[in-house]
Amino acid sequence: MKDIRVRRETELKKRGLNLSDEHIEKTTDYWSKNPDKLKEHLKNNQLSEIQNKGMTCFSKSDKIFLMWSHYADSHKGACLTFDIEKDNDFFWLLYIVEYPDTYPKINFVKDIHKRYKHVLAMKSKDWEYEQEVRIVRDKREQKDFRGNIKFKKEALREIKFGYKTTDKTIEETKKQIDRLGYGHVRLFKTEIKSDDFGIIFKELT
Repeated sequence: MKDIRVRRETELKKRGLNLSDEHIEKTTDYWSKNPDKLKEHLKNNQLSEIQNKGMTCFSKSDKIFLMWSHYADSHKGACLTFDIEKDNDFFWLLYIVEYPDTYPKINFVKDIHKRYKHVLAMKSKDWEYEQEVRIVRDKREQKDFRGNIKFKKEALREIKFGYKTTDKTIEETKKQIDRLGYGHVRLFKTEIKSDDFGIIFKELT
């Protein structure tokens, strides 16, 4: 009962509403007597919050073969490497994605932080190979956190092209990074190892 009341008061304050103690007591009592409706309310509230979030995703590793297949146009695309210490404003809050063995049980009333992490930074064990890291922002506070996201130029350190990337694409990229002020970025081309299923990177000059 107390947890529901505290959550109700917090929600009202966030929405700029100032209701009487009597009204809060009545609504709290209503949720206590209608747990199924409370569950539906929390679910809708969560979905509403998620819709107001923007997300960009990274990986801890640049050598995961499946990642190159799935997210780099079957090795025809590229991988960008960032130094997060070069842009603390952008990389200040990182969610390390968790891959639990079983579907977690979260107390949606008590564990507000876990509730959002459960949705925003948790995936099936099957996706563990991705080693994913996410940045999540509230689009109501950062309206430009969608589409092309801005970061400090010095944070981008390397561009690694897939082994199927065409010479034309690489040359066009070289021209663009010089024109846009990314001359410090090192360029690499991926090669398939001859003795196993791994990849290596050969720096381009």
